[in-house]
This record gives sequence, structure tokens and C-alpha cells, in this order.
Amino acid sequence: MVTDGVHECIAFSHPCTLKIGASLDEPLHALDHGTVVRSSDHRESLRQQSRLGYFNYWVVARVASVSKKCGTVRVGGIIIDGIILPGDVAEGEVVEFSVERLDIIL
Repeated sequence: MVTDGVHECIAFSHPCTLKIGASLDEPLHALDHGTVVRSSDHRESLRQQSRLGYFNYWVVARVASVSKKCGTVRVGGIIIDGIILPGDVAEGEVVEFSVERLDIIL
């Protein structure tokens, strides 16, 4: 379980060398995310979609950084990288998408 004290999600890691309660300094990595669109809902959230899979989430997040190929988003204090953003999305905008799995890569 990864949490910032407000938002939480279950992330995959193998092997996982983190101890319970340890700080995670690296961003989570999005594996197989759906199309990213601007969100009309500006409340950042991570909602588990267990009917689609144990690690599947619907993410509403603020764009933290944009590069040519991919970007980084933030849900509260949880950072997710590896997001392929539409070309017209800028830092600070709120987007939403589904993600099949969030990975911890150490």
C-alpha cells in the first residue's frame, strides 16, 4: 500500500525490499494506462476498479511536468510517471485516465 496520508493505492513491486512504513522517494510508474483526457473533476483521486483487476485504478491527477514523450502527474503527494499526455496539455492542468497497474521500481 502506498499512501500520502490522504490518497492511497496498491502498487506492484517484485522483489519488494521496502519495509512497512518506509518512505518512497521514487515516483510510481504507470503500466498500460488508457487515453489521458482533461478532467472536469478537479478533485485528485485514485479509485480502485477491482472489477477490472486488483491493481486497476481510475486516476484523476494534476500534471506535474511535461516532456516531449511523456509526463508526470501528482495525486496529492503520490507521483506517477510514464504518462503519455496529449500534446496540448500543460503543467497544472487536471487529467484523468485508467491504469492497469502502478509499479514501484527501485
